[in-house]
Amino acid sequence: MTRLNMKFTWYNIFLIILIWPMNAFPQYKFEKVKEFKIPSLSQVELIDYYPQKGLYLGYINKWSKGLEIALINEEGKIIISKNLKGEGPEQYVSSLNSLGFSSEGDIWALTTHQLLRYDQNLKLKERIRFNPKRQVFIYGKANPFYFFYKNNDRSAFSFIVNPTGTSKYLGMSDFKTTKLIEIFNNKDNVSYEIAPVSERPQYEKLDKSVGDLYFPIYTLEHGNSPKLYLTTSLDNEITVIDLNTNKVISKIKIKHGEFKSLEASTIATKSLSSYDNITLTSFNRNIFKLDGGFLALEYIREIPYGTYERKIADDPDYHHFKDPDYHRLILFDQNKQLTSDMIIPYGSIKMSLPNNQLLIKIENPETEEDFIKYGIYKLSKE
Repeated sequence: MTRLNMKFTWYNIFLIILIWPMNAFPQYKFEKVKEFKIPSLSQVELIDYYPQKGLYLGYINKWSKGLEIALINEEGKIIISKNLKGEGPEQYVSSLNSLGFSSEGDIWALTTHQLLRYDQNLKLKERIRFNPKRQVFIYGKANPFYFFYKNNDRSAFSFIVNPTGTSKYLGMSDFKTTKLIEIFNNKDNVSYEIAPVSERPQYEKLDKSVGDLYFPIYTLEHGNSPKLYLTTSLDNEITVIDLNTNKVISKIKIKHGEFKSLEASTIATKSLSSYDNITLTSFNRNIFKLDGGFLALEYIREIPYGTYERKIADDPDYHHFKDPDYHRLILFDQNKQLTSDMIIPYGSIKMSLPNNQLLIKIENPETEEDFIKYGIYKLSKE
């Protein structure tokens, strides 16, 4: 080998080493495998899926009339929908916070202080009352409901009281002394809390002023050893907790493509980008559990002040939280991050499905249509 060739070789090796960390992740993609339409002029949101019968559970927002709990088949046909808020013997009086299928296909409906179980004809089968340490009210939407059986004991039915993606710290003077997750154990008729805010990696940088913007983001894995995958709205770590023992199993670091608020020396309201009290900053939004030990984190990138100003000039109701262009997905296994930022297929991710699939609501804000369109996208390795 000549000296010139040797220099060229070492120069290339140096470039590979220099560039490698930016391209070290394997490449994954989401491909559309199916699409279906739900005939409706009202907002229809799907929250859970029961594969044994191919049914989706969700709600129809009738705005002034409230939310209707709905069952919809895989072709988009509305099987049944009913507004169950009221004072009747089978109704609830508070806000509907969460919805989910039971293991047997019944429907769980969580309110601020009650959990109701309906059959698939929306007939009440059970009502569980509980007293949360702090009530959470959600209006105009409902979030996924999460439950588990502690130590695989079917009588030890437990569920998470505060919905994912929702703050329970509104008006609280100091949220930093609290725990993120409240769980109600129906067998013992008691609630308990896990995951102290003080154990989050950003704890020392958190200022009391961000309490209204700070909330848990989580999903749950069922089985003999149920696991909670937890992060927060302002965080760079996914914590895996064994729900049988409430002990931390592992901590998975998150490297966002862009999350400026985490780079500040203090995470305070005054350090977060905003426009007339509208938050423009980055936030973690969802965690999805996929097959084969995969996890997907959805987060929202910060929108520049000038860009937001131009957007609202065209659309006064615009917010980048609703804009898919600012949403990104990051893939993980049980130990580490697998990808850099992935662009999400146009729309809003609603849930994970079997076979490493995501259900995405396909939205076209420029066209008013008499149906709601959903697409199913499958994860594959390039």
